[in-house]
Amino acid sequence: SRILVSNLYMGRESRYNHADKYFYGLKKITIGKSLKDLSFLYRAKLDDVTEIRLLSRIPPLFKGFSNREFLNVTLIVPKGTIEDYKKHSVWSQFLTIKEDIL
Repeated sequence: SRILVSNLYMGRESRYNHADKYFYGLKKITIGKSLKDLSFLYRAKLDDVTEIRLLSRIPPLFKGFSNREFLNVTLIVPKGTIEDYKKHSVWSQFLTIKEDIL
């Protein structure tokens, strides 16, 4: 059986080469500001994810998103950084990018 988790906070580097292939039921992911490279998420199955919140003022490295994520996931970035994310080669591909209100 699987444990259903709808919100996940990742605050530090993973010890694994990649995250669990199936994040069953996961809706929202928050990535802590100390994470600079998200390659451990490369094979993660993000089918149910609707929101990714990044806390880092500097866009982290990652290249493993699919068109589904780019089209259907809302990217929330720290206040005052939206232009940096919109200029980034990966993060700029998200259809919906919003600045955090906090």
